[in-house]
Amino acid sequence: MKTTLLNTFALLLVLLATTATAQTHQETFRRTARFTGADGKNTLRLHNLKGDVTVEAYAGDVIEFEVDKTVSADTRERLEQGRRENELRIEERGGMVVVYVASPRFEWRGNEYGQVNFNDDDEYQFAFNLRVRVPAGVDADVSSIGKVSITGLRGAVKARGHHGLTLAGIAGPAVASAHHGDLEVSYAGPIPTGSAFRTHHGDIRVTVPAQPDADVVFDSYHGEFFTDFPDVEVQPARVRKTVSKDDNRKTYQLAEQKTVRIGKGGNAISFKSHHGSFYLLGKK
Repeated sequence: MKTTLLNTFALLLVLLATTATAQTHQETFRRTARFTGADGKNTLRLHNLKGDVTVEAYAGDVIEFEVDKTVSADTRERLEQGRRENELRIEERGGMVVVYVASPRFEWRGNEYGQVNFNDDDEYQFAFNLRVRVPAGVDADVSSIGKVSITGLRGAVKARGHHGLTLAGIAGPAVASAHHGDLEVSYAGPIPTGSAFRTHHGDIRVTVPAQPDADVVFDSYHGEFFTDFPDVEVQPARVRKTVSKDDNRKTYQLAEQKTVRIGKGGNAISFKSHHGSFYLLGKK
């Protein structure tokens, strides 16, 4: 009995010590930004690092940000360092608004991150979760090492969500990718030509209101293509040739891409994944 009590007491001391040394700072703040260009062509470029991003279109003309900032560290000194060194910056550049996290750990190249260097052994950990409301007609370029969700935009969308990506009710062309997670896309109308969807570990599911006229090119090591549209025709495989030089010799690598024509074809749509399957479906 004495041994059991001593062990329990020792475990309690360890838990209390861990709780005492762990430090966390959380804050929520709001900001706004405006497009100031004269030609009416507006683009939001939002490049987050750790954290999730939600972008929602609305009828206003101001970009509204709600930001949750979290910093954690083992000591108060490191916590204060993390609070001080990492901040969200919003820059108005005429018809473009650029949003990014400024930090000594990352190289910012003016429009996107260069070298990113962080790991679990850093002095502190941090994340920015962003909820953004934007005018519906803008173009958007959004990325994060987290989940990304974009709803209702009518302009062109370029989006990357490392842990999953959702595009809902969009209307413009999209170039979208996810890494560890699924890619879910729903269109308010036909898929514009040039749209491309890519994952590494995840499925791609695209939903449209009616059967499109599209030539769908898809490429996967371990996945298949599925559709519920009846007017489908498999096309001859396309052969892609890659040329490289080694020891003064040219080598040619040939790779097949599968193509499916839906309806009358015409619009070029691309699907690519390493471990995922593809779904092009109609809305029920």
